[in-house]
Amino acid sequence: MNKIIVFIILMVPVLRITAQNMELYNRKLKAVEQVLVIDSLVVPRAQLLEHLNLSMESGRILSVDSALSTRDSLHNTAFISQLGNQLVYTRQTAPGQFRLYKCDMVADRWSEPVQLTGLPEDESQNYPFVLTDGTTLYYAAQGPNSLGGYDIFMTRYDADTKSFLAPENIGMPFNSTANDYLYMVDEYHNIGYFVTDRRQTPGYVCIYTFVPNEVRNIYSTDSLTHDKLVSLAELHSIRETQGDTQALREATERLMHMKDNMYTNTESSSEIHFVVNDRYTYTSFSQFRNDNACAEARLWKQAREQYAVAVSKLDKLREKYHHSSTGERKSLKGDILSLERSVEELRDTISQREKAIRSLEGR
Repeated sequence: MNKIIVFIILMVPVLRITAQNMELYNRKLKAVEQVLVIDSLVVPRAQLLEHLNLSMESGRILSVDSALSTRDSLHNTAFISQLGNQLVYTRQTAPGQFRLYKCDMVADRWSEPVQLTGLPEDESQNYPFVLTDGTTLYYAAQGPNSLGGYDIFMTRYDADTKSFLAPENIGMPFNSTANDYLYMVDEYHNIGYFVTDRRQTPGYVCIYTFVPNEVRNIYSTDSLTHDKLVSLAELHSIRETQGDTQALREATERLMHMKDNMYTNTESSSEIHFVVNDRYTYTSFSQFRNDNACAEARLWKQAREQYAVAVSKLDKLREKYHHSSTGERKSLKGDILSLERSVEELRDTISQREKAIRSLEGR
C-alpha cells in the first residue's frame, strides 16, 4: 500500500505557478484561443534551432553566438530581418537577468546596441521575433505577468513616442505554467511556431506548428467542461484542435511546400515582391515599364536566392564552429571567412541592384 501511495505522489505534475499568479491562470483559462495546431515535434533543446523552418521572407532566428560571433553558452537567440539590416537579440545585464537590444547594419557592421525602450524592467526578456511589418514584436519574458517560467508576449513599436507599447501576454494555449517561447510566424505561408518544455523530460522541448488566426477567437466556456477547457488550454491533444479538416489539409500542404523549398525563393519564376517606392510594389516582372529595370530585377531575384543559400550555410558553419574542438575550428575558420565575404558581396549586389532598378523604372 505504501509503495502505491509513493508512486501516485511521484506521478503528480509539478506546476510552476504561484498563488499570486493563480488569478492570472484562471483569467487566461476563460479566454483560450481557438488555434489549429498542425503538428508537434519533440527535439533536444541543444538542437532546437536546427528544426525551425522559416522562409527567407520572414527573417532568421539564430543563436546570439552566431549573430555576433561571441561565446555565449546560454540559450539566447537573435532575430535578423529579411534584408539582414536589423538585429534584435538578448543580452545579459545582470546574473539571471536579460534584456532585448537592437542593432542596425551600417557599412557592413552592426551599430552599437541600443536597449529596446518601453518594455517592463521587472522581467527577464529573451527569444525575440519581429513580423515583416517591422513594428510587431513577439518575445518571451519571465516576470510578474507570466503564468510560470517564460511566457510569450506581444507588443508594437510606436513611431511617435519611439518606444514599444505595453506588452500583452498572448494567453493560452501558447502559454502555460512551463517555459513557452520563440513564437514565430511565417507570414508568406501563414504558418506559425512556438516552443515549450511543458510535459517534457529535462533537456528536451516541443515545437508546435500552428495556423495563425487573422481574428482572435476564443472557446465558449459555456459549452465546455472545465476539464475539456484545461485540455485545450494546455494542448494535451493536438487532434482536439483539428476540427476543420480542410484548413488542416491546406496548412499541411503549405508546410510540406515550405520544407521542400527550404532556403530557396518560393516565388514562381514569373513573380517577385519588389518595393519600387511608397506607392508601387511589384509582384510580377510584367509590371515593369522599363526593360532594363526588368532585366535587373531578374538578376536581383537571383542574387537574393544565392544570398539565402549562403546565409543558411554560414549559420550552420558558425553553429558547428562553436560546438567543435580546437582542431576542428582551425579547418572551419577558413570556410567561414570565405563564406562571410561571399555574403557581404551578395548583400552589396542586392543593394546596388535595388538602387539601379528604382532609378531605371523612374516611378
